[in-house]
Amino acid sequence: SLAAFSLEEAEAELRMQEEAERRAEADAKAAETTAEYQDLIRARVAQQWSYPPNVTRNLEVTVRLMMIPTGEVISATVIKSSGHEALDRSVEQAIMKASPLPVPPDIQVFEQNFRNLTMKFRPENASW
Repeated sequence: SLAAFSLEEAEAELRMQEEAERRAEADAKAAETTAEYQDLIRARVAQQWSYPPNVTRNLEVTVRLMMIPTGEVISATVIKSSGHEALDRSVEQAIMKASPLPVPPDIQVFEQNFRNLTMKFRPENASW
């Protein structure tokens, strides 16, 4: 009958909405986790970071990190230089020294956001 079909349709629609809400919630949690762990990584790197002389605080280095699920850094590559070669090298060295880095235990979040991670590092964000 037509009524039964409509009820099934309504239930299917409701299930789809619930699934979409669950996905949105999971995405929001993953984004929060990602931001949290990026802060932890930045703090860990900052502990290992020794600045070369004559570094101004407003310089910024963009680095691509490749990691495995244990947080071990396989490579750290400057993809956008600060224009200060010694600073670029010091960031790469600090990242390698800080390895293994804190990474989320959720393997899906790791695979999506941490296996290949691009981060910006600025001297002004670290304690001098």
